[in-house]
Amino acid sequence: RIFSSARICVICGFKHHRSQNYNTTHGMIPRILHFVPGFRLGGIESLLMGLYRGLDGGIQFDFMVDTHAALPEFDEIRAGGGRVFRMGRYLDAPWGYQRMIHDVLDRHGDEYIAVHSHDVIRALPLLWAARRYGVSRRILHSHTDSLEGSPKALVAAPIAAVTVPLATDLWACSEAAGRFFFGRRRFEVFPNAIPSERFLFRPEDRARIRRRLGIGRDTLVIGHTGRFTYQKNHDWLIRVFAEVRRWRSDARLILVGEGPLETASRALAETLGVAEAVHFVGLQPEVGPFLSAMDLFLLPSHFEGFGISLLEAQANGLPCLASTVIRKEVRVTPGIELCRLDDPLDLWRDGLLSLHERGRGDSVANVARIRRAGYDLDNQLTRLLAMYR
Repeated sequence: RIFSSARICVICGFKHHRSQNYNTTHGMIPRILHFVPGFRLGGIESLLMGLYRGLDGGIQFDFMVDTHAALPEFDEIRAGGGRVFRMGRYLDAPWGYQRMIHDVLDRHGDEYIAVHSHDVIRALPLLWAARRYGVSRRILHSHTDSLEGSPKALVAAPIAAVTVPLATDLWACSEAAGRFFFGRRRFEVFPNAIPSERFLFRPEDRARIRRRLGIGRDTLVIGHTGRFTYQKNHDWLIRVFAEVRRWRSDARLILVGEGPLETASRALAETLGVAEAVHFVGLQPEVGPFLSAMDLFLLPSHFEGFGISLLEAQANGLPCLASTVIRKEVRVTPGIELCRLDDPLDLWRDGLLSLHERGRGDSVANVARIRRAGYDLDNQLTRLLAMYR
């Protein structure tokens, strides 16, 4: 296509005049453009899909993602009237990426009452273009309170210093996540939430998943859901499991998710001699049945903005052992114990075995606690729509 002067303006910064076909929202459903780099079905994506499924028809979500992958969730979004703009990786073609942002805003910009970025570091190109195109609400949403061990850590502060002033609204999943990126600036805490009833413990799911994986009815099963990244600390998780196997030779480990460190995790399981007892089940559209198949939930994260997977595990009634980085906001039920990452393996092992003796919690009661704490999706959707409008 011809790169016209109207397109050049997005890059050079001159005022853009939109296509006359899209210069009014009259007769259109107002839309929010969500920017979710990667869309890897982690906590943020689960939150957004839950919110999307609960929309009341008076507002619509579109999604801009840094992937060319075709996911079932994208088909679901389109079936519900939303759009998915698959951009590819920014660093592969920065100028082409910027032109695609222009095309999206040129065609649909007048329909958006807000652009909502769920990544602070990656938001600069979109928020800059959205301001030039006159999108009046530009929401920057912090979902983490640390980047320890991440290559983004070195560039986070200077990029945030340029990006944050482009936003009209600053949101965070917790107080700590807001302070991490926004410092003393005023921000709104919008906690993560889950469709809690979808994670209720179901004996039929427990039996079905265990049969599928060849796990006995009375076998001790430890589980985890999360991407294979430094943040989630699968290295320590597998070492803790290997220590448990020394005491419970029948123990199994279920790992739900995928990510760049999955190959390294598989290699470590081989090295420690527990590979045959570790089930790498990949991404799953429904996590609840796998939680029901577990007896214990292990989350030794290096850092967590909120820890939505821990909320899901609590809804299922699972006893949970997590690292001390977990925020108090997400510890809604009594079935959570904490260990420091510098504690020896035997303390983690003993913590898990002690939790197992205590037994599974009451899933129905836990869901009620989650609702009272304000972390159920229905409650948060009502608040979110009010904030948008």
